[in-house]
Formats: sequence, C-alpha cells, structure tokens
Amino acid sequence: MNKKLFKAKLVEKGITQKELAKARGCTLNTINRIVNGHIKMSTEDAVFFCNILGIANDEEKCKIFLNSSSQKRDEENIL
Repeated sequence: MNKKLFKAKLVEKGITQKELAKARGCTLNTINRIVNGHIKMSTEDAVFFCNILGIANDEEKCKIFLNSSSQKRDEENIL
C-alpha cells in the first residue's frame, strides 16, 4: 500500500482512520497495522476501502494498493 496516497485520500474524503475502523468493524490498531504494512490487507479490505473512499479508477487503485515493485513488474511485462 502507498501509505501517503491512502492517507491523502482519507483527508480528501474527510474520514479518519478511527472512523474507517468503526465502519469496517475492526479496531483502529488493525487499520494502523494494515496501513503500515504490518499485516496483509485482504481483498475484502481493499474493496471496502475503495468503496468507502470512492476509488473507482483502476489506475488509482493500483497506485494506492499495489506496491511499486508489482507495478514496475507489470509495466515491464507490457513492454
């Protein structure tokens, strides 16, 4: 996850991590651990985050939720 872009999206939408945790039905600690990469984010988590943050564009999803090495590998495979 690109923590900087994810947090920017939270600010843009006016949502705190605490509010995100409550909406997801988990603890703030769990959200913090996902954002900081201490635990893996599930597909369900990613879909939830996209829905609540209004992220519909596939490119934006990739920039936020895929790590840069995955993006670079995919770009190389296209070329």
